[in-house]
Amino acid sequence: MSQDLVVIPLGIFGVCFLAIQLSRKKIDAWQGALSILVIALAAAGSSYALPALYMVMVRVFAGCLLLFLILKEPRQKELGTASRWLFGSLWACLGVGFASVVWSHKVSETLGHALMLALLVLILQEGSRRRWVSPEAIISDLKVFYWVAFPLLGSGVLLYALAVDSAVGHQGRLTGVFTNANMLGYLSIVFAVAGVALWVETRRILYLLTAFILVATGILSESRTALIALTVGLVWIFAGLTVVRKLYVVWAILLLFALWYSFVLLGVFSPLELDAGVLGRFLEDDRDDSLSGRSAIWAFAVGTAIQTRIGVGFGAAPDYLVEVGSSSLVLDTGSAHSSVIQWFLETGLVGAAPMFALLTVCFVIIFRTALASKSFARPLSGVAVAALVTQVTESMIFGTGQIYPWIFWMTVAWLGVLSGQLRTRGENYVQRLQKDSRFGNRVS
Repeated sequence: MSQDLVVIPLGIFGVCFLAIQLSRKKIDAWQGALSILVIALAAAGSSYALPALYMVMVRVFAGCLLLFLILKEPRQKELGTASRWLFGSLWACLGVGFASVVWSHKVSETLGHALMLALLVLILQEGSRRRWVSPEAIISDLKVFYWVAFPLLGSGVLLYALAVDSAVGHQGRLTGVFTNANMLGYLSIVFAVAGVALWVETRRILYLLTAFILVATGILSESRTALIALTVGLVWIFAGLTVVRKLYVVWAILLLFALWYSFVLLGVFSPLELDAGVLGRFLEDDRDDSLSGRSAIWAFAVGTAIQTRIGVGFGAAPDYLVEVGSSSLVLDTGSAHSSVIQWFLETGLVGAAPMFALLTVCFVIIFRTALASKSFARPLSGVAVAALVTQVTESMIFGTGQIYPWIFWMTVAWLGVLSGQLRTRGENYVQRLQKDSRFGNRVS
């Protein structure tokens, strides 16, 4: 079966559904622009990508529209201490990024990446002042992000079940509508944890069921880091639940395992493939390296950063590594496969202090909100934790041409807002939601 026969009808249905929701005011204009941005970011990494220039134009348009719509909203509060530290660190990193234009290996890439990152930071900073002033506003926007991303990621399981050959990479790993199995894996897992967080808050079983589909997608992608991130994120959320909610989780896990086993009995998934593919990858020795050659890449990147002291320029690492790799038997990648190491390669010793400060602020915000066991901040922090784990072996923390940095930094910005207004959940979700006139009648 052709992938087009499945994906194109789903895409048409999704666009029509989004238009209907917007016309019925189930989502507002800002959430509509966010949906356009997410779809454009996903398309850039998919087999359906339009020419690169068109993809950049759509991303820039959607990003500028998000900023414009946020600036139209009145400023409702000033940034809290956590948010000020977060955005101060982000602007410091961005300052280094702009400065690296002077010595960049590829000036156009550096300038483009810096401008898009500046747009993202501006959106988050103004959103923290004008839009995300209540947990209800944050939950509403997270829901839209989740429901737009879910069909883009979860369709991979459907394509796998229908035996669509183009949805499986040359190594037998599920890629879905994307071109890279790792990208599908870590995005599926991050959004799976987000689905669990929304289930914890809203108590709607639909989020748990869709999260299970995303977990299955992540497993079939055979991304080891994604599976570790999933485990850490879910344990993080589970630890903050009450005893009763923990029992619900255990019941849900047993139910989902029963559902998975029913798929095995129906022949949709094979336990032998699971053992040889997913679990077997934890034991494989690819290129004489259990990290699939990443050790050599990391050593080269760190050595280059120390040697140059100023790096190769923000956003220029992929082109630099490809050029080096073309004449090397060791390197054959356009990524340093680690966000911190790639930043070090791009900015050298100059960028070390801002990145250290930024990561420190992120960890402080996450741990502080994690202590709020009766607030939405607790399960939401699990999303940030899972996303951070994936960046140990992937390099997308500032790659604004992909979905990851948008969901990650938006989550951290939300946590920064929530850390300044931690409160217990004296009222249930529906009662609190009805108090906010902007978000009282939105998609559930």
